[in-house]
Amino acid sequence: MGINRPDTEADAEAFVEAARHFKDILADTSSLIVLADIGALETAASLWRLATIAEAAEEARPELRAQLGITEQQGGALDPADSIARPLIRIVPASHAAPTVPSAKGPITKGMSTDQKLVETAKAHRWPVLAEDRKILIAAEEAGLVCFDCLVAIELFKALSDAGQEAYPRWHRRITERNTYTAYRRSWAEQIAIALQKLM
Repeated sequence: MGINRPDTEADAEAFVEAARHFKDILADTSSLIVLADIGALETAASLWRLATIAEAAEEARPELRAQLGITEQQGGALDPADSIARPLIRIVPASHAAPTVPSAKGPITKGMSTDQKLVETAKAHRWPVLAEDRKILIAAEEAGLVCFDCLVAIELFKALSDAGQEAYPRWHRRITERNTYTAYRRSWAEQIAIALQKLM
């Protein structure tokens, strides 16, 4: 259930029922950037235990890493143990279930992209995935994971937090000004909003 099957009312209601129990969320870099830019990152961190992998966090600009509470080791490597006491986001080790491919010299392990590592990590923990990248959303859904984008996230914030109810109009305006969402993704967010009104 997720972004790629906004087919029925039942799908949206099933997603909302699952969302009521979200605790740990694995996020990609783009979603963290979007939430920070629209001013919704602290609300997300108050509702969920946000996590990402170091490879994704390294893609964020330094000021975002500072806002997230991620500090760098000497030499620039990100260190989960070196983060502030209550970071907005945790860095978790990436899972490396890299596929092997046959070759004349025997099986070799293919390198994994950051996106693939993110999905593999979510699979290992069975965590929902928050991502703006369509490829990540598709891969997560194909892996049987709950997945959603920031447009859906702000609908959840509106329903699940007082701050979200107040800030939602501003967040929605900002996110739709900065991002171009397909009609398909907008439709799914609208279905989630309707299901939230019905079930919450």
